Amino acid sequence: MLFWAGTKPSLLLLLSSPVIGLALAFSTVAWGLWIGVLCGLLLWWRPYVWEGLGVMAVNVAMGVFALPFWNRLAPTSRTACSRSSIPRSTRGRRAGT
Repeated sequence: MLFWAGTKPSLLLLLSSPVIGLALAFSTVAWGLWIGVLCGLLLWWRPYVWEGLGVMAVNVAMGVFALPFWNRLAPTSRTACSRSSIPRSTRGRRAGT
């Protein structure tokens, strides 16, 4: 039996939201949209005040600290990280083909 079998999907999303925010932190537009969606979800789900503030604080911290850590990586490490997120079927294709 899974540990989270009885957990509500909203709580699982809130727990995984910092990872989602970290993944989207490299695009300002995507990260900004995610923070807006998360803020809307927090207002809709109405968790306890401290839980909502904590979730938002952790997500904002992940977004703020992701870029300096990315800039500290060596160019070869950046290439390896960015290539691992591109599907194999589209690697090496030129734009428009």
